[in-house]
Formats: sequence, C-alpha cells, structure tokens
Amino acid sequence: MQRLMREAGVVHRPGLAAELLQEIGPLLAEDGFDINNLEAPDLETLNAAIGRAVERRNFERFVPVGRTRQQALTILRLASEAISEGRTDTARGVIAGLQPEPVGDRPSIAHVIGVSLGLLDTWHTDPALLPVLRGIRVPAWDKQSRTAASDVLALAGKGRAFDSISGLHRRHSGKAILDGGILAVTGTLQAWAAHENTTVRDLGQTILTEKPGQAGMSSPAEDVTDPAPRTVTVVDGLEAVMRPDAIPAFRKQVRQARLDEPVPVDEEVKTEFVRPFQWFLDQVSGGGVPLTAAGYLPPAVVTKAMTELGWEKDWIGKGNREDLTIPVLDHREMMMAMRLLHRRKGVLLPTPLGRRLTGDPAGLWDHLAEYLLARPSEVEVRATEFFLLAMATPTVSTRTDYTAEVADGLWSIGWGDASGQRISADRAFHLFADPWRILRRLGAFNDDEKHRSWGTATPVGVAFARHALTRPAMEL
Repeated sequence: MQRLMREAGVVHRPGLAAELLQEIGPLLAEDGFDINNLEAPDLETLNAAIGRAVERRNFERFVPVGRTRQQALTILRLASEAISEGRTDTARGVIAGLQPEPVGDRPSIAHVIGVSLGLLDTWHTDPALLPVLRGIRVPAWDKQSRTAASDVLALAGKGRAFDSISGLHRRHSGKAILDGGILAVTGTLQAWAAHENTTVRDLGQTILTEKPGQAGMSSPAEDVTDPAPRTVTVVDGLEAVMRPDAIPAFRKQVRQARLDEPVPVDEEVKTEFVRPFQWFLDQVSGGGVPLTAAGYLPPAVVTKAMTELGWEKDWIGKGNREDLTIPVLDHREMMMAMRLLHRRKGVLLPTPLGRRLTGDPAGLWDHLAEYLLARPSEVEVRATEFFLLAMATPTVSTRTDYTAEVADGLWSIGWGDASGQRISADRAFHLFADPWRILRRLGAFNDDEKHRSWGTATPVGVAFARHALTRPAMEL
C-alpha cells in the first residue's frame, strides 16, 4: 500500500497515506472497494482502482469552476504582469496570499496549479501557437521553481502537464509546482506578447479573462461549463490578492456599495459631470487656442473657464492667469495627460482621441474612469480603487473615513509602510489625492460643514465610482 501511495504522488509523512485513503474512500467505494478492507483479486486490479480514484480526486482538487476559476485566472494574470514588469515583491505577495484550502470562492493553491497546467497544455499543443512559443525562457526565480517550470513546459508540449500532477509531486514540492506553473505561464505569455508586439499586461487581460466560447481557457480534464461566465472587475482583482481574514468585511462593504446592481446613469447626468472636458474641447475646436509665450492659456480663456464652469466661487484671486489659477491649469494639464489635448507649435489642439470623444459624454465618462485607474504606481492604483469603493459606501463621509478606508484596504492586500506597519492617514491621502481633487472639481462630493471639500459622494459621484469599479478589467 505504501508503494501505491508513493506512485500516487504522496510524499511520506506519518499518517499521510491514511489521510489520502480517507479522501479517496468514497471514490474507491464506487468501484466496490472498502478502505477498511482493501482486498482485490490481484494487485493490478487494486492498483487500477486506486489510480482511477486518485485521478478523480485530482480532478476535484485541481479543477475549479465558476467564480473560483475566474479568481484563479486573475491570480495568474496579476502574478505574470508583476513578474514581467520586474515587480518581484508584488508577484511573491500575490502567490503568498494563496491558501492550501479554498476560502469561499477564493481559489486554493491546488486550483491555481490546475488552471495553470491546463492552460499550458492547451496553448502548447495549439498548432497555430507552436511557432510562437518556441524557445520560451523561464523568468528568473529560485532554482527549484525554475526547474519545476522547465518540467511543466516539457510536459505541456506533449499536452500532459495536467495529467502529470501526481508525477510532478514526486519530483517537486507543492510550492515549487505552484511557482513553476506560474513561471511557465509567464514565460509563455512573454513569448506570445513579443510575437504580437504587445505587453504581457494587455495580452493577459485578453486571454486570462473567461468569456463565453473563448478557446484555450479550459483544462483538458475539465468538462464543466460555467453557465454564466463573468468578466474580471476591479473588485475581483482586489479580492484575489486579499488576506482571507479580510474578505468577509470586504464583501460586506461591496454589498453596501451595491456593486452587484446595475449602474444606470442618464445621459444628461453624464453630460453635466464631464462638462469641463467638453468645454475645453469646444474651445480648441476649429483651429485651436494660441498659448502665451510662456505656454499658458490666454487670460480671457482662463477667466471664461472659471466663470462658465462655476469654479470661481471656490477660488481666491482674479482667476485670469493660468499659472496662478490652479483649477484651470490642473484641468488643462490633466486633459493633456488623458491624451485629449496636445500642444503643437504654440497652439493647444484636440488630439485624434479628443476629436473622437467630442460630443460623446458617455465616452468621456468611461475614459475618465480608465484614466483614474491608470496611476503611476501599483500602490496608487490600489489606493484609488479603495478610495472609489469608499465613495460608493454610504457611511463614508469625512476625510478621516476616506483615509482610514484606503489605509485599511491597502493593509488587507499587503501594503504597509517601510517598517511593515499600516500606513498613516496622511500617507494614504497622498496616494489618492489627485483622483480626489479631480472628482471634487467635477462635483462628485457634497460639502461638509467644517471642510467644504469632504463629505459623502453626490449621487453622480456614487454612480461614477460604481461604474469605475465594475468595468471589466480587460478594458482598463
């Protein structure tokens, strides 16, 4: 029996064989074997029965379905992005957040292993991809994991990686197989992205998101179809890297924010919210606006912007010099960063994207959501995501509330200060200060009595936050 356990991929430790027998007992019973009295006409018959039971047990352990499968794909996407972009600590944090057993619909280590091996089998036996995937290089990592990755890739080339899980466990630790599967997926995506002249991030958002009828997503051993495949949203991505103990409170907040409900927004509401963008696009249409010798908007245009957009009531000063009128300067520079405006030969002009989105409030609304979630660093992206979630939560109404929500959220996904402690409120604010200023200028917040700049989000602010958080990640 010990030999049979070893052949099933079990590493010896006291009591482990008994544990495996308890797991496969019901499966053996289907073949007529009692685990308390394992008798068979011959060893070959018993061996075949145990082999079938172990195979079924592997299927159950390593093949997640539905939301759990989508979460496993998200883990692979986030880890491969981080490895490819040189953010090794982030990748290790994503991997370290996995647990031996699933928590709710959060995938287990075995689930991520199974999904990674299934994907690799599919990709590496696809005739159309064979020329693309030649000469894959395993990313830098520890020796044991890279060795496991090489073994996984060799098996995937024969379409046998998933079916060889037991054999892989005889040669490698579970951690090495987990890391090796992720490294093999990353190396595959890197070769694929280079061939397609794109990035691993963009490629991963396309092929590691479950969609109806999408090829290459199912494990060769999987014959279960999710009746309602879901696209990955910002919330899915946060939960995928969150500590298990923080997930219940996070899900409760998501329910309070009503992120599981449709976000209908009237065209008139969107039009008013993005009016400052449309106003600037209107000003530069038909030949553009000549800038001053110092590169600023003419005083007449600055004054007109402050008056017609209603920004003069919150600003002290004449409001006619752009370098001294921060609302106008910030907004114009932001529109340039959003690729809506550009400067050419001293004239401010719309970009091709700006011309395309002129008169399209829904397009501007969506483009703003994309811009706010494309911050310069990952921690700023995450802080903005938690800030938007706070906006959509009815009980959040003060600066203290917002900074606490962001600091707690970052802590729940592994971000802290240099000493390893929860980041301070001031530091948390600086991480989402720019999105807050932008949305405040657009009228996304009610003024409170003390600060005139904080408070609960307005209905349109809530709608915008919910929209940004529930957009499919593959569109971001």
